Amino acid sequence: FLEFAVPGELERSVLLDWLAWSLQHEDQRPGWALFLFSEHKGTGKSKIMEVAEALFGHENTAKQNGLSGILGRFSLEPLTKKLITVEEVKVTGYSDEGNKLKELITGQRITVDVKYKPQQTIPLHACFILTTNHRPIWLEGGERRYYIIHMNHEGHNQGKDYEVFIPKVVEVDEQIADPAQLSALYRELLERQVSKDFNPRSLNFHALASPIMRELLEEAVHESEEVLRDLLE
Repeated sequence: FLEFAVPGELERSVLLDWLAWSLQHEDQRPGWALFLFSEHKGTGKSKIMEVAEALFGHENTAKQNGLSGILGRFSLEPLTKKLITVEEVKVTGYSDEGNKLKELITGQRITVDVKYKPQQTIPLHACFILTTNHRPIWLEGGERRYYIIHMNHEGHNQGKDYEVFIPKVVEVDEQIADPAQLSALYRELLERQVSKDFNPRSLNFHALASPIMRELLEEAVHESEEVLRDLLE
């Protein structure tokens, strides 16, 4: 499934290392999030999050659609979970939402409102998996808080390989629904040796950046030059 859904070998390795390390060190959390991107729906982004949810446990996961549930005033409950998955992420560059999201990914503690009670300051233990169907041009060039994986293949609903991809998705569903198979996958990840370039605290952009991340870095540089040119003119 992963070989089809994530064609890039480097991206697959980073994804598995991130999952493995996060499961091996549940008392800690990585300093950067996984960000799954594709223009088309049905490429397997949500399925990867479902597998992660099964591995971490449904009780330990907060599933969100959009950022309002974790960035809003009363976000205490989801922020106490170990894994937070957020679909349909779309924010504008340098926005208040973007800055708050960065704080949630890397911060140690956060103060939240609680209905009918005083504010509470809680520790942050969650790791994040995000998805979007929009090219994330809002990210700053060289951003180290997100590892972006471009899931670009023809297995989506309108793609020519749809009938090839769907059986792989069904097989994954069956695997995580079977306690024995899920346990085997969990044990494999617990025993996985992560890459020497994998640093859970700080994303090694030079060694691990995906092609889409390098493209966005180039685009950010060009955008800055255009803004400067317009200002000077």
